Amino acid sequence: MKIAGLLKYIFMVFGFWVIGLSPAWAQIEASPTFSYDTRHTISEIMSTMADPAAWVLWNPTEEFDDDGSFVIPDDDDFWNNLRNKAVILGEVANLINMPGRVSNNRREETAAEVVLSAEEFEALIKEQRPAWEAYSAALTNIAAQYYQAAQARDASAYDWEGGLGAQMNTVCASCHLQFWYPK
Repeated sequence: MKIAGLLKYIFMVFGFWVIGLSPAWAQIEASPTFSYDTRHTISEIMSTMADPAAWVLWNPTEEFDDDGSFVIPDDDDFWNNLRNKAVILGEVANLINMPGRVSNNRREETAAEVVLSAEEFEALIKEQRPAWEAYSAALTNIAAQYYQAAQARDASAYDWEGGLGAQMNTVCASCHLQFWYPK
């Protein structure tokens, strides 16, 4: 009898909880559109997400063997970190292509002769959108390869000669030469 009463109480509390959430849930579902929050600029995304992730993927460890190759530890934390950095790098390409995302290039006055202003950068992206998206797709592809390499614990993927680092360097440098400092 006590168990039946307890079950009845639990179901009653659960029912009130569900009913109490129903208006909030209906309001969430009734939301007409989702609006992207693009308050962070391309420059901020690149400096806070892309650069740190790429640096770890380019330089996964500070230890080298006699041949100059990275000494890659075989522990879960190391490979999980590389996998996580690959995910971040891949998502950067999505973030910088969101509608409404602006540049806000931060350039030093000494670099003004080389680096585009935010306005010049944004105009160039609009003018050459297919190339911008192609570089973004290439970055996503490299990040996916890094992710697969981390999943497989493939240390050879992190060698500069024949590894993914040289490919990523080509993609990044080519995009920067075309869109960031083409002067």
